[in-house]
Amino acid sequence: MFRKPLKVKSSTILKSSDKRKLRSQLIEAYPIAECSIEEIIPNKEPIEMVRLVHPQGAITTIYKRSRTPILFQGDSAAPDRLYPTVYLLWSHPELLPTLTTFPAVVRDNLSNGSDLMLPGVVPPPDGLPSLVSGSSCAVNDTENRAVSAVGRVLVSDSDMVRLGMRGKGVDVLHVAGDHLWQLGDKTSAPRLGPPSGLRPAILSMAEFPALGNRNPSDFPPLGSQSATSNKPKLTEPDTDDLSTRSETSSLDDDIENCELKELKPSEIDSTNFTGTEIAGIEIDKTDSEDNSISITPDQLLANCFLSALKSRIKDSDLPILCSALYPHITECCPEGESLELKRTSYKKLGKFLAEMQSRGIVTVKEVKKGVDAIVEIHREVEELKTFKVTTPPNTKDEPRETVGPTTPSIETLYMVNGNTQTLFAPLGAPKGHLLTPRQVRELMTSYVKTHELSSPDDPQAVLIDDMLAGCGVSVKGQGRRLKWDQLFNVTLNKLSECHRVQLPGQPAVLKKGKLQPITVKIEQRGGNKKVTLVTGLETFGIDPGDFAHKVQLKVQCSTAVRDLPGAGAAGKQSVLIQGNQCRLLENILVRELNLPKKYISGLELAPKGKGR
Repeated sequence: MFRKPLKVKSSTILKSSDKRKLRSQLIEAYPIAECSIEEIIPNKEPIEMVRLVHPQGAITTIYKRSRTPILFQGDSAAPDRLYPTVYLLWSHPELLPTLTTFPAVVRDNLSNGSDLMLPGVVPPPDGLPSLVSGSSCAVNDTENRAVSAVGRVLVSDSDMVRLGMRGKGVDVLHVAGDHLWQLGDKTSAPRLGPPSGLRPAILSMAEFPALGNRNPSDFPPLGSQSATSNKPKLTEPDTDDLSTRSETSSLDDDIENCELKELKPSEIDSTNFTGTEIAGIEIDKTDSEDNSISITPDQLLANCFLSALKSRIKDSDLPILCSALYPHITECCPEGESLELKRTSYKKLGKFLAEMQSRGIVTVKEVKKGVDAIVEIHREVEELKTFKVTTPPNTKDEPRETVGPTTPSIETLYMVNGNTQTLFAPLGAPKGHLLTPRQVRELMTSYVKTHELSSPDDPQAVLIDDMLAGCGVSVKGQGRRLKWDQLFNVTLNKLSECHRVQLPGQPAVLKKGKLQPITVKIEQRGGNKKVTLVTGLETFGIDPGDFAHKVQLKVQCSTAVRDLPGAGAAGKQSVLIQGNQCRLLENILVRELNLPKKYISGLELAPKGKGR
């Protein structure tokens, strides 16, 4: 189900009412205690609902907590059923009954998209768990009881026994390592040891063909010479060994009789300790260093805010709207960190700015109803004065780092078509040949000179012969004479316009006709609320789902990706963004992605006024 990459269709944070519905749906589907449901779907932690599109067009919904997928639904046989992911089952294995198979089956079969066959199931001593056809089920292996896969049961436990453990048992939907697993933190399954009570005996290949074709000599019968040849041989103890043992025994007695004295911190000589070694014991300091530099979401937000005030916001920029300030804060986020307001204890920018105002760092005033702005920055405050900026300041002289290895290249070309092939084929450009505007000018100049079509009384004019007239190279009302510029413009109009688009890291793509620009529109929804609608991103190789997520992280607003209606818009999507975000779109498309402004329409709809 998740073997191929998926595209993000939309991503939203669940409201409290939607979280309560999700809880009720989960409790109804699985036997969950109250304490467990609070751990799975906490009240005070955001739950993100992401809709994914499969390559075949099917829609799957996943629910993420702390960036980790915990639930998914979208099985074709049971579209509304919630399935737990392997991440959730590692902490709550009691949610689903579990079948056990061999590690080779998980590695070679289930991970490659195969379903679990009944010959590969290892029955526990107390019998198979109670299973109902069509219910959910988990799969682990004989070496680790942590769940490796999740699926839908195809036959009940009684039918499994009746069929002699033959045939297909579980339709596997999700496996650790697939693309759903890659949407999380990509941690490996915990090593919990073999399933409790499992005592697998030596199994024949006839009973378990899922193990693959093995050489029978790999499984010699018990008691045979080949089975006992690898046993360790007993040898006589060496006399030196005995002396060593006696010394070791006396050393153990000395250790038992010694007293341990607890040292105070002042009695410890720090010179005996080094960064990677303490008392001769080497210590891996990687984890300790990582823990020392990790900061909470609240501290990260405060650091980015102070960094923006010191390096990006000048006094001449004041007053600045809080909505216009937030992009500066996110740009100050250190590399490798992700700043999200919903992860902080403030949840909203207004609460955080109120805290900064109480510390005396800024002064915030309400300039309109519901619209706040920073009107003053108190740079003499000790907290701001002593803060050290770790991110480089944003200066206009320094070019910004572009996203991707190179800048998109867009070249206008002209193709020789059926109407102009009689003119250009003798010049070495047959039908379908691509020409740059400069090459068209050179070929036309060569044709005029070869056929002596320059006007004898006007050097800036060209005489039109029958060949040019037959190709439509003429202007109504001017007879058989054209200016040089008119000749070139008319010729370009008669050729087929094309565009060669070279995207970063991708081969060049030829698009016939005029290149449709990225269109930005502002629409009013529900009274005075405005939304920004962006279309045409696919033409320039920009994935709408990734673009929507990027915008969502920059301004902490709601976004949605929708399919465009109409037969001619198949495969094209639009991005819906909360509020008027034209300035942000200009920053991303023009400054970061380096797209020419002539290929973007609607940026002039940005709100006017200082600080907006």
